[in-house]
Amino acid sequence: AQACRCAPPPPADKALAEAVAVFVGTVQEVKREEQSRDKLVTLTVEQAWKGLAADQKTVTVSTCASGACCGYGFQEKNGYLVYAHGDGKSLSVSLCSRTRPLANADKDIEVLNQVVAGTYVAPPPPPPPPKPEVAAGVDAGNGVTVGLQENGQVVAAVHSSGKTTWQVKLPAPATVALVEGNRGIVEP
Repeated sequence: AQACRCAPPPPADKALAEAVAVFVGTVQEVKREEQSRDKLVTLTVEQAWKGLAADQKTVTVSTCASGACCGYGFQEKNGYLVYAHGDGKSLSVSLCSRTRPLANADKDIEVLNQVVAGTYVAPPPPPPPPKPEVAAGVDAGNGVTVGLQENGQVVAAVHSSGKTTWQVKLPAPATVALVEGNRGIVEP
């Protein structure tokens, strides 16, 4: 049996841009479609940011009938912030979307309101991870340096005129044996 595999959903501002419709709704009905493995979920619309008419009171979305095929587990009478995809005429929701119970959506709703109002300022990207330091290094002569980083990765570099001209990183647990002058041999 295959299981649903999802990458983490994008942040709320990007999820809004990628979705066809974004809204808050309360589930009125969940029913299984006869000819497919999908469920049809009818929601009463309480607030919409994208993709629905201003006077639209209900919307029906489809989702796969089980979590194994990435279906979202909507429960009747519960409220959700829905990020729906599709062609605009038919909407679908996946477990892999940013859809979430309304009780866990306060931060997203704040961002959505700011994006629509034009006042949202995206947070700066996280700083890049620090470059690993060489825990041990050996000058093999003739401008070749071989080092072992703290994470166990082997690094070999060739230097000329004080600058690194090329560098090879090998996954742990590889080792490098220097034989016959500068020729490096990788041993698993």
